[in-house]
Formats: sequence, C-alpha cells, structure tokens
Amino acid sequence: LIRRQRQMCIRDRVDSDQDIDVEVITKGEESGEETTDIIPITILNDNTAPVLTNNIPYDGGFLREGINDQLVTVDADDPETGILNVSFSYWDCSVNATNVTVYGIELNCVDGTCTNNIDVSSYEEGDSMCFEFEAYNNALEVSRLNGSVGFDGTPPNVTLVEPADGSYASNNTLFSFIATDNLAPTLSCEFKIDGEVID
Repeated sequence: LIRRQRQMCIRDRVDSDQDIDVEVITKGEESGEETTDIIPITILNDNTAPVLTNNIPYDGGFLREGINDQLVTVDADDPETGILNVSFSYWDCSVNATNVTVYGIELNCVDGTCTNNIDVSSYEEGDSMCFEFEAYNNALEVSRLNGSVGFDGTPPNVTLVEPADGSYASNNTLFSFIATDNLAPTLSCEFKIDGEVID
C-alpha cells in the first residue's frame, strides 16, 4: 500500500479531469498470502479559486461601535472540488494605530455560507478596521477578499418637513422628512404609521 501511494504522489499535476485505477496489494503477516484490489479514483482538475460574494463587512462600509458579537459572513462557492476552509483576519488600520495586532478566526460554513462573530467593542467612531477573507478549495487554490470599514456611533438625524408637527392629515397628505448622518453617505429609511411600515 505504501509503495502505491508514493507512486501516486510523484505523478505530474493533471490538466484535465482523469479517472485512474489504484492497485492495492495486501499481504498477510503470518500466512504471506497476497490480495489485490483495484480502487477507481477520479482526479478533478481544479485550477480556479473559490468565488466569494455577499460579504459582511464590505469594503467602504460602516459597523456600529461597541459591538462585541459583530456578525462576519461570506458566501464561498467552488463547484469543482468544494470549499476546504474559510478564515477572516482583521486589524486596526486607523491613522494613529500603533503596534498593530492581527486577529484571525475560522468561519463555520454551512451550505456555502460561512459565518462567525468577532468582538469589535474596542473600536470607536472614527476608527478604521482593515479585514481580509481567505478561502481555500480542496485543490488548495486560494481566494482573498479585503477592504476596510469605519465605525459609527452617532445615530442619523431626522427632520420633519411636512406636515407640520401637530397638524391634521387626510388621505392625500404628503409626508416628507430629511435624514442625514455624520459619516454614512447613504441611508436606508422607513416611513411607519402606528408601527406599520408604509414606505
């Protein structure tokens, strides 16, 4: 068995999918009898790295300050040989950061979605965190996805435009407001009446 495994290991890398038969010879220690088995093996040619999408955090985004269980997630796909492992590294890349420590965690992958939680409670508004996702497939091809995020601890400011506070409204009343934030360039807004999202 050992002799046959060594022969497989020194073969050239494949450049296409191949089916091979491996001969395994088993010899009895006391009887000396030999048994030969043929095991078919498919060798997949996988020279493409995993595809990484739908990641949190994402480059240029923001996270809330003071979070000790921030979700980290990414979708990892490799249809040829599958995903071996996915990891996430992060470090303080603020302008005034000194003695930078890089933290790393393994992500847990279920049906192509890989997640874990990290503690970012030490980051304050105005800080910047650099990050990198790293994914290996079973052919040891690697993909990396990196970027940086900021931290925001100040909620958006909302100013009612119309109708005036305390006035009466009808079915045709136009509701308008202005929402701004000190850091985030875009906002997601909801308009609710009695707790129900209208728009």
